[in-house]
Amino acid sequence: ERIGGALPHGVYQTGNALKIPRAQLQDAGNYICTAVNDFGIGQSPPARLDVIRPAQRPRVDPLEQTVNEGEPARFRCWVPGNPEAELKWHRIGHQPLPASVQEQQGILNIPRASQHEAGQYVCTATDPRDRKPMDSDPVTLNVRQPEAPPSAPQIDPQEQTVNEGDPAQFRCWVPGNPQAVIRWSKKSGEPLPPGALDRDGFLRITNAKMSDAGDYICTATDPRGGPPTEAPPARLNVNPRMFT
Repeated sequence: ERIGGALPHGVYQTGNALKIPRAQLQDAGNYICTAVNDFGIGQSPPARLDVIRPAQRPRVDPLEQTVNEGEPARFRCWVPGNPEAELKWHRIGHQPLPASVQEQQGILNIPRASQHEAGQYVCTATDPRDRKPMDSDPVTLNVRQPEAPPSAPQIDPQEQTVNEGDPAQFRCWVPGNPQAVIRWSKKSGEPLPPGALDRDGFLRITNAKMSDAGDYICTATDPRGGPPTEAPPARLNVNPRMFT
């Protein structure tokens, strides 16, 4: 029998032997053997059974996380079935945590992620019963840098005045982005004048007419994505032909 109570579930006696097929934590304790014969009853000294919890690596969640710069990030560490385990986070290679990183009760908290905090972290669990510390799988924090706002297209010249019948030309480009796709259009929404040529960022009108006067819009589109951007309107003034 066990001192202080009946035999645990699953523990049984066969002959003079006490058998525990699969020791559980609740089976730990002191057991005594009682012998009965014609001369009376006798008990053995207590036999002590200690059951050691099998070592488990700490678990972490998530294994990888990607956030934008300035956003919070959080990782969790725990040891299943062992809430008493002492948990400690560190950089991979047992490097100390950045000063901006917080940890409490297995939670690794990064309030405002930056490139300085990006990288891999490991959680180390130590059993208070003097077990060897065990490391988790590494977790990875990726921090995306903010995208620079797209450059606005530039126009040269911003305004131009020609005589009727003369050529006119405007150039549009995006500084630092030679791959930008440039399109010209009339601000009014009407199609470009007949004979107008829109190519490689240039708007060319070979024979300006009075009807060609007005505002023209340059629209730039980045082939890598993002919304189109427009430059301020380019103004074309056409002086009427003077007859003498």
